[in-house]
Amino acid sequence: MERGYSKKETKKFKDLLVRQREIVKQDMESIEKETSSSALKEGVGELSNMPVHLADISAESYEQEFAVGLLQNKGEIVSEINNALRKIEEGTYGLCEICGKKIAKKRLLAIPYTRYCIKCQEKMEDEEKDSPKDIE
Repeated sequence: MERGYSKKETKKFKDLLVRQREIVKQDMESIEKETSSSALKEGVGELSNMPVHLADISAESYEQEFAVGLLQNKGEIVSEINNALRKIEEGTYGLCEICGKKIAKKRLLAIPYTRYCIKCQEKMEDEEKDSPKDIE
């Protein structure tokens, strides 16, 4: 197994991860506020005597589902960032979880919470494409 990045480089990545986590958390708060404020407006609308159009209900439902999907995605990113920060503390940050080789610095700068080198990531994606999908 290869050695990870130097303490100086790791510190830069840690700062980047902490900043990115704060940005993602702020995004989540904004999405939650928008979703709750639109739900409040929707609730007030139900009290009025105005007829509700099915298209309006459908659009609002879609927006809420979209917001929930965004929140789940952002939550997964926060989890991956926390995992990367834990790896920094353990001294394993920047090493691919599959092959154990050092992840390219350019890749870590683009996606600092990535767990795999580009070669292993592409291999996993190719395997996913080739595997049969469950049809619901």
